[in-house]
Amino acid sequence: MIKNYFTLQYKMLNRQLADFGLPRAIAWIALPPIFVSLSLYLFYKTAFAQYIYTLIAASLTANFTGTDRNDFLRSCFKIGDYYRVRLGENILVVLPFLIFLICKNCIASAGILLALATATAFISFKNKLRFIIPTPFYKKPFEFISGFRKMWPALLCCYLVTIIAIVVHNFNLGVVALTAIFLLCISFYQEMETGFYVRVFLLTPHQFLKQKIATAAWQASLLTLPAAIALGICYPPHINIIGLFFCLGHIYLATAICAKYSAFPQPIALPQVILLVAGILFAPLLILIIPYFYIRSLKKLNNFLR
Repeated sequence: MIKNYFTLQYKMLNRQLADFGLPRAIAWIALPPIFVSLSLYLFYKTAFAQYIYTLIAASLTANFTGTDRNDFLRSCFKIGDYYRVRLGENILVVLPFLIFLICKNCIASAGILLALATATAFISFKNKLRFIIPTPFYKKPFEFISGFRKMWPALLCCYLVTIIAIVVHNFNLGVVALTAIFLLCISFYQEMETGFYVRVFLLTPHQFLKQKIATAAWQASLLTLPAAIALGICYPPHINIIGLFFCLGHIYLATAICAKYSAFPQPIALPQVILLVAGILFAPLLILIIPYFYIRSLKKLNNFLR
């Protein structure tokens, strides 16, 4: 049963690659060297590479934590097989990152990544509280309202890490915490709404995307500015670095929104994820990736907006 499940996932992945316009043989040959090249570039460009790399890899496992998806898996598998499937998925996703970290002698980061991948296979992030958590995002639903209520423990941890970074005078750790908050904001856009909730916007596709990006920018700022301001006050010489990461975070968030609607009304697929990760690892690629996602989004949204 488990083997059949992973065989089906492999076939679905090949179909997604084909839909994306990549022949299967070319894709599987080209992806490993591209992944290694982008990874080497990241480690060459920044001293924060192993932390950013670990965060990116860990955030990819969030794609498997959806409540509906896991409820479906529980209905298909016995409880033991269910956890084997979840663990197998997480390990397969982070395995290339683990191998590269070990090759770069970043053993501690590799161990943390493996622990996170293992833990998220057994931990449910479903909000089981009996009260509704108030948010400052109620005027502009729905991504940040839903994401904040699901991920508030992770956000709290990021703020605590920021405080720890300031107390122990570790600026790098503070930047990692700020980056993690932006990655959480990006994860809020995994869930795809139905066509009905897009049609209620009496806007053109261009106006719709512009409004979505503007809304995401100020809502993300509400979550990231406290950490950014605290780091700026405590580390004035590094204010340029903080500003750079803050601006890059907003650019990546806008890219993620365009990536989401480039697949609309279908959920975001692996090819979009690969391009998004490539843009995060190698920022100059965004010059090509953002227009590509934006044009595809306009075409997809044309069927639902005027």
